[in-house]
Amino acid sequence: MNSIHPSKDFSDLLSLQPGDRSQLIKKVTDYYLQFLDGLPEGKAYLGDEDAGKALGSMPFQENPYPIDQIFEVFHQSVTENGINPCSGKHFGYVPGGGIETAAWGDFLGALTNRYSGVNFANPGAVRMENQVISWMCNLVGYDQRSHGSLLSGGSIANLTGIIAARDHKELKARDFERAVIYLTDETHHCVQKALRLAGMGESVIRYVQMDENFSMRPEALEAIIKEDLGLGLIPFLLIGSAGTTNTGAIDPLDRLADIASNHKIWFHVDAAYGGFFLLVEALRSKFKGMEKADSIVMDPHKSLFMPYGSGVILVRNAEHLFKSNYYTAAYLQDDMEGQDERSPADYSPELTRHFRGMRLWFSLSMLGISPFRQILAEKIDLSHYFYREIQNAGFEVGPFPALSISLFRYVPKEGDANEANTKLLTMIHEDGQIFVSSTTILGVLWIRMAILVFRAHLKEVDFAIKTMEKLKNSMNIH
Repeated sequence: MNSIHPSKDFSDLLSLQPGDRSQLIKKVTDYYLQFLDGLPEGKAYLGDEDAGKALGSMPFQENPYPIDQIFEVFHQSVTENGINPCSGKHFGYVPGGGIETAAWGDFLGALTNRYSGVNFANPGAVRMENQVISWMCNLVGYDQRSHGSLLSGGSIANLTGIIAARDHKELKARDFERAVIYLTDETHHCVQKALRLAGMGESVIRYVQMDENFSMRPEALEAIIKEDLGLGLIPFLLIGSAGTTNTGAIDPLDRLADIASNHKIWFHVDAAYGGFFLLVEALRSKFKGMEKADSIVMDPHKSLFMPYGSGVILVRNAEHLFKSNYYTAAYLQDDMEGQDERSPADYSPELTRHFRGMRLWFSLSMLGISPFRQILAEKIDLSHYFYREIQNAGFEVGPFPALSISLFRYVPKEGDANEANTKLLTMIHEDGQIFVSSTTILGVLWIRMAILVFRAHLKEVDFAIKTMEKLKNSMNIH
């Protein structure tokens, strides 16, 4: 009792006093506005010269640092370092850009610190997340039996879907060596990683032949399945892609779904990048058959422009997800009775979790669906425009873009094309005004143009084309 001071409120030590609070709000607001105002003219890639080393000047200590120093070190070590995914001139990988309303939603969610894992803890937060999931289920064409879970991204979402498939098929460890997974070379690498994490690293993986657009050939799939059945193997899981990260390819989902159904194979669609393009009516036919999938992965931090940490697993039958994830404990018994909403913890590997639904619900409520629909349609138009104009700038192109990713490269009259494009890519990154990435397919190095940041418009695409043409012409390669 001698160590307890009834007259002292220790919570004040972790609370901001009015003056400090006002100072922090002003500092954050000023930084917020300066950051956004600087995006149009700022670089998309800032290199890694500092590599966060300024953080070494601020080891944790007993007393606080001045707020100006804290912001300066943050700015130098994080904001002025590496790739800027918020830039409209960022065309590498498949970023979404991170809309402002999502940041405010996160702020409100973190400030109020509501727990959205079980319905008993906060029915409103759970209902909010379920409302978001229900909207996505409707978008992909699922009925009332469906459900899903908001997760950290495509990697955990794919893992969750694979585990649900494994458990639904009641595969045991002794079956894993005979279980067969069908995918293509374009399938995202997180799927192979998820198989290993799910304990199925010794399962058989079949890489199905692709067509000239990097889409799976259904006839090749059918032939392999028949061979595997003849070998006494267990055709278990078919992975279809609705917009690959590498090339943007879309598999023939409708035909794949029918093949999977005929052979009683779990059909899983990775639509992490492409899924929300369903909002564009003119593109919906490209995704025909996705509604037949047993599970679907979508990433709002890609084509719904949310901040990183926004992934979704959807399942056609909610019971399959529940079967793999439901668990309880004595201290959770208050959550057992009289709940009319599905608790996210029962459909997810996570018990303690971030209130992810807030950023999505807040943004969709504040902005409406129409802006997302219009911006995604614009990205498709821009990708078609880029595909034409980059050829006029003297570059060779890959397949016509299925969504908003294009492949292109410079082919010199003499010398090795891969070396030329490696050099060009280095020059682009050193210049830093735009950011693009590369990939290698069948030994050929391609440069990728992924047009997805919501701040990317015709001005930024034209700037990217002119920048790459200028750098290409400056190389000492003919």
